[in-house]
Amino acid sequence: STLYCDLWEPPQMIGLLEEKGLTCKKSNLVEVGLGDYFWKSDHRITVERKTVSDFLSSRDRVEGQLKKCLENSDEVIFLLEGVATPSLDGYTEVWARRGKFFYLQFVSRQSYRAMQATLSAFQKNGVDVVQSNTLEGTVETLVALHKASFKTEEERKTFKRYIRPKPHLETPDPDI
Repeated sequence: STLYCDLWEPPQMIGLLEEKGLTCKKSNLVEVGLGDYFWKSDHRITVERKTVSDFLSSRDRVEGQLKKCLENSDEVIFLLEGVATPSLDGYTEVWARRGKFFYLQFVSRQSYRAMQATLSAFQKNGVDVVQSNTLEGTVETLVALHKASFKTEEERKTFKRYIRPKPHLETPDPDI
């Protein structure tokens, strides 16, 4: 199935995705209420990608974009690209890669706690949240998501070998 990429995504993305075996086409996805990437398997899937710095500067706008995506797709995934850590005073440190190493690019005045709370709220409202550290990681993540969406129920193995019936234990305290 074709993976559609929004017109505003980085120009090298189509080439990188095609190197991994995907068929890609550019399309104006955001105009029709979809995320930055879209494909159909047995349902409609869209992925909204944001770098950490973009996300920190536009959380309200991202929420609006995801709301439109939820209205127009069966599965919505928010892909956060980059590395963020909490500073000692509770703000968000944003890191960038140079060669093999990451360096502190800047400290955002946005609270790290608020960023994490927003991501949690996305998940509670039906948006899957995935993270990648780099553009290359985003490519690998998109390829994995696309490939996994076409697996049959029999081919899906995650947790199947681990889930067992839970024993019922009697406790004197009903809150435990």
